[in-house]
Amino acid sequence: MRSRATMECARVMFLLLLSLVLLAPFNISSAAVATNAKPPCNFPAIYNFGDSNSDTAGISATFEPIQAPYGESFFRKPAGRFSDGRLLIDFIAIIRWLEFNRQLKARIRTLRAELGHAAITYVDVYAAKYELISNTKNQGFVEPQKICCGVHEGNTHVWCGQKGIVRGEEVFGGACTNPSGYISWDGVHYSQAANHWIADHILNGSFSDPLIPITHACHTRLHH
Repeated sequence: MRSRATMECARVMFLLLLSLVLLAPFNISSAAVATNAKPPCNFPAIYNFGDSNSDTAGISATFEPIQAPYGESFFRKPAGRFSDGRLLIDFIAIIRWLEFNRQLKARIRTLRAELGHAAITYVDVYAAKYELISNTKNQGFVEPQKICCGVHEGNTHVWCGQKGIVRGEEVFGGACTNPSGYISWDGVHYSQAANHWIADHILNGSFSDPLIPITHACHTRLHH
C-alpha cells in the first residue's frame, strides 16, 4: 500500500472533456469562498486525449509536417498544431493540469468513492465552446462560420497552407489579416484567440464538476 504522503504527491487531476448538449447557469461564488484559503495546486503531469484540436504535434510527427501559415500568431512558424497559435491545452498547461472524455459522470462518482485520495474534475468543454459560438459577436468575434485561413468561396475551398485553382488562377490558402477576430482558424480547428477564450472560461470552474477553479482542483476535500 502506498503511504498517504506518496499518494498525495502522485495526485493527478483529470479534466474530463465532455460533450454535453444541455447548458445550465453556474454559480461559483460559494466555491470561490471555499478556495480562497487554499493555495494553487501543483499538478505533476498532463495527460491529453483528444482529436486534432488538442494535438500538440503527434499527427505532424507521425504523418506529414504541418505547413505555414499554421502557427503564425504565436510561434511565428508551424509548430505541429492545427491552429494559428496555441491550443486550448497549451493555455491550460501554462498553469498545469489535465484532461480526458465523456459519459463518465456516473463512473466519476464511483471513482471518487473508490479513490479517496484522487481529485477528479469533470469539465464540460462542449458547453464552453457552445457558449462562445452562440455569442460570437458579444465576445468580439466574427460569425462562427467564417474561416480565417484558406480561400473559401461558395463550394470552392483552398485549404490553409495549400495551393489551388480559383477562377482559372493558382492561389495560396493564406491567413486572414486578423486571426484574433475569428473562432475558426481553418474550417476545422479553433484559432488561438478562441482557444484562449475557452481556456479562460474553463479555468474559473464555471464548466466544472465540482464547481471550483481548476487551480484548486487538487484539494480532495472540495470534491466531496
